[in-house]
Amino acid sequence: MTRLAQTLTILLHLSLLLPLLSWADGSGALKGKTLKICGDGAEWPPYHFRHEGSTKGYDLDVLHAILDPMDISFEFDMPPWKRCQLSVLVGDVQVAVSASYSKERDRDYLMTAPYYGTIPAVVSTKQFTQNRTSVSIKDIQSWKVCGLHGYNYSYVDVNTLNMVFRGLDYASTIKKLGGKPCDIMLARKEAVLGFNKNMGIKILEYHHVVLPVEKAKTDNFYMLISRKFDHAKTLKHILDNGFKRLKDSGELDTILNKYL
Repeated sequence: MTRLAQTLTILLHLSLLLPLLSWADGSGALKGKTLKICGDGAEWPPYHFRHEGSTKGYDLDVLHAILDPMDISFEFDMPPWKRCQLSVLVGDVQVAVSASYSKERDRDYLMTAPYYGTIPAVVSTKQFTQNRTSVSIKDIQSWKVCGLHGYNYSYVDVNTLNMVFRGLDYASTIKKLGGKPCDIMLARKEAVLGFNKNMGIKILEYHHVVLPVEKAKTDNFYMLISRKFDHAKTLKHILDNGFKRLKDSGELDTILNKYL
């Protein structure tokens, strides 16, 4: 190999290493730091919820599994969901957890890779959806629908729905079923199971059922990183790599199954 070829080879290797070196330096800047992270104050079990005076759930366990070994700590708060998103948008908080995808969010925030998925579903009274094992989008469009304030229901065109009520939390919204004023409530299956197991809100024991929505794709969830955070790209790299490591090892499923 000529001297010129050797020099070009060295330069090529250096060019490939520079992004990795740059990331390593950035990750070091986060060591010993405390991030501000928020979730939905209406509670979103099994992902984050309050229990006996503390906050717990899948989101917090995943964050600890990724950040603790890197000596990065975090404070977790649960304000109203819209306030959580706004705080991340303006840079007062670095991360919002458990956000579904939308073009607006992809524009306004630096979104991580997805780290869990949910099954779109509806909650109804057993009497209203008797003998059904699932519902269709067409069914939903013919019923009076409840949802939660600030939630993204992208799997169904909300403009075609008779959305008669948007509640602040699952517990109060469930009480609106039975035609007073709602026939069904849009939900995610895992959240209903999470409330049932972790919150003492026995949704499925009071003449209610949860039914999957036919042909609806699994709804992926992401973390939203503030674009105003100086180390946003580094944090995304850390979280994305952590999600992959935990998924490949099976630990993501193990963490989630504790709460279902």
